[in-house]
Amino acid sequence: MKTNRVVIPLVVALCSTLALAPLGYAQARKAASPSAVAQPVAGAKVGKEANVTIKKIGDLGMAARVKTPDYSVDAAESKKGMPKEWARVWVQYVTTEDWTDELKIKYYVLLKHPKDTKAPYTIFTGESSYCDIPKGKEHISSMFIHPSTFLRYGEVERIAVEICSPSDDVLAVASDPDDPKKWWRTTTSVRSIRDGLLSRSQTPFAFVAYDNYERLKAK
Repeated sequence: MKTNRVVIPLVVALCSTLALAPLGYAQARKAASPSAVAQPVAGAKVGKEANVTIKKIGDLGMAARVKTPDYSVDAAESKKGMPKEWARVWVQYVTTEDWTDELKIKYYVLLKHPKDTKAPYTIFTGESSYCDIPKGKEHISSMFIHPSTFLRYGEVERIAVEICSPSDDVLAVASDPDDPKKWWRTTTSVRSIRDGLLSRSQTPFAFVAYDNYERLKAK
């Protein structure tokens, strides 16, 4: 019997990040870093009380680009052209309970199109919920922007992540660059596209490094 051969190389383009411009208010831009430390939110449970903290988030600019993984199979339909580029954003988080039933991770991603002088900024939002999370320091969540959407709206300029309980209580927050004004909550003059981010299960990355991720809750 003839079997299909599957090869899954993942090519990640890692380049320097773009400079961040002020958004909607005067703010001195801090140098973009590969990670941001969790920032407390007023009224939110954080640290030991919440039993979850954010360790790192990423990426900005060119570092957010990843190419479509190449699934090589014996099939009548062949791929056309070179692999396309997606934008990937991610968060690494820590849990201290033996088991956490469920966590909801909300993403806010600001894109800037370099050639759009009238309305260059767009905020994309999305969320993923994970279940049966064991105690650990290496939990990872990620979401993606489709190549066509990425090409239309531009590069990743800012990221914010909120880890919430199933009832939407905010447990931990991080942003890159750090922003005490919480741009994703205070900016009102920028267009926003809800659910513009895709979970791994909605992309060809679903089976790449599968064991690195917790179980996604079915919608």
